Amino acid sequence: MGAMTGTEFEEQVAALCRRNGCTGVRCVGGANDNGADVVRPSPERPDHGDSVQALRADQGDREPRDA
Repeated sequence: MGAMTGTEFEEQVAALCRRNGCTGVRCVGGANDNGADVVRPSPERPDHGDSVQALRADQGDREPRDA
């Protein structure tokens, strides 16, 4: 994983979410993403959902933000 780019790492996190049963998972990292890298919509409320800020250990000096 240490050799992955940031985008590759985010895609791997999304793949793990899908493997564990999450549906509608997509990567959204980039400018104006509010710290979210991977999101999935709520099945009950499409305008809500869950988000993940994917940080590798070598980025651990950054503080995660609440979404």
